[in-house]
Amino acid sequence: MADTEAEYCMRRAREEAWLALKSDKPEVAAAHHGMSVQYATRARHARTSSEPLRMIATQGR
Repeated sequence: MADTEAEYCMRRAREEAWLALKSDKPEVAAAHHGMSVQYATRARHARTSSEPLRMIATQGR
């Protein structure tokens, strides 16, 4: 069974949050946390809109 976009994004947000918590390196944890936030935002948007939200790649943070 295929996941909806919202389900997929929420699963990925949880996975990224778990990776952030497990990381010993602050810079790696920060990257995983950032991805978790982006996936959660995308999931929220998918639930409230029929229009897809693109992931924004941030550089230089």
